[in-house]
Amino acid sequence: MSASFFIYLCLFNSYNYIIIMKKSVLLIIIAMFIGAMAKTQFSVGPKIGLNLNKFVFDYKDQDAAHDTKYKFGFQVGAMAKYQVSKPFAVRMGLMLVNKGTAFKSFPYREGDSITGKVTITKGYMREAIYNLEIPLDFVFGVSLGDDELFFHVGPYFGVAFGGKRKWDYEYSVTTINSNMETGQVYGEKKIKTKNTVGDEELADDADYIRLTDYGLNFGLGYRLYSFEYNIQYGLGLSNLTPDYSGPNTDYKDYNRNDWKQNNRMIAFGVTYFIKL
Repeated sequence: MSASFFIYLCLFNSYNYIIIMKKSVLLIIIAMFIGAMAKTQFSVGPKIGLNLNKFVFDYKDQDAAHDTKYKFGFQVGAMAKYQVSKPFAVRMGLMLVNKGTAFKSFPYREGDSITGKVTITKGYMREAIYNLEIPLDFVFGVSLGDDELFFHVGPYFGVAFGGKRKWDYEYSVTTINSNMETGQVYGEKKIKTKNTVGDEELADDADYIRLTDYGLNFGLGYRLYSFEYNIQYGLGLSNLTPDYSGPNTDYKDYNRNDWKQNNRMIAFGVTYFIKL
């Protein structure tokens, strides 16, 4: 056996040994990863809940801002939870959320007409918006034996599907000769999604809202066996009022692009988790 052949044989065997070692290490890493995944808790389950929702308007000192109130809504969907360690977990979901707002009465309570002074005596206006939302929660739990108290915080991202605005109110008109006239107005219109509107959209028999919504959720919850009960506050950070491309965007005292509209939500939810 020549020296060169012997050296080649040694190198060939060393190469095969290195390949085998690499495969073994890779298999060990995969086995450890599978073992770690098996030791952690990954679970999924349905979630349902009730909401108190409202919009907060800011028109920058313009006399059109609404005095809004909370309205009831609902949420339904599914959540997935990955238990990173004993106290920490990460949750993500896909939820259909009914948001919106209510007005104590029609926002323009008083005004002057040709015949006299108009006063809204009673009534309401309600808006219902439907969002498909993805919440991402970072959870910290405190063990209470078999139960757990937990806190969570995280962002959410939503896409709106539009909705509907309804109103029903009564008014009175005090005429110049002090005679009182009364009447009732009721109706409804669609709320559509669009990020920019112009005079053509404003002339349409519909209201508009931005397509996307995002913000932060803060919550407190209690886990009992497979059930999780939580209450959370949703702080909307995105402006839901579409940009206005009409001719009055440069008016000093009336600029629609100064208008802001944000979501606020208090939610009560129940989730049933099934371990996988």
